[in-house]
Amino acid sequence: MAKPISSPYHLAPQSAVALLGPIEASLAELEARLTQFVERIPMSDADRETVARARVIVAEDRAKIAALVASPSRETTGG
Repeated sequence: MAKPISSPYHLAPQSAVALLGPIEASLAELEARLTQFVERIPMSDADRETVARARVIVAEDRAKIAALVASPSRETTGG
């Protein structure tokens, strides 16, 4: 679990795009890890299906965040 924030990370305001880019990259890493698990780790068919479903969920959410990064709304850019 993430450590609670007790002080600001930055002194100046940050854009959503700048903050979400690394989150999308982290989700891409998790998606790749889940792919490796599905393709290479010995497990029961039921467990493989569960991990494959998790991979789909992560991939869908990563794609949603990537879309936000690619075309942020006026509200997130301050414009």
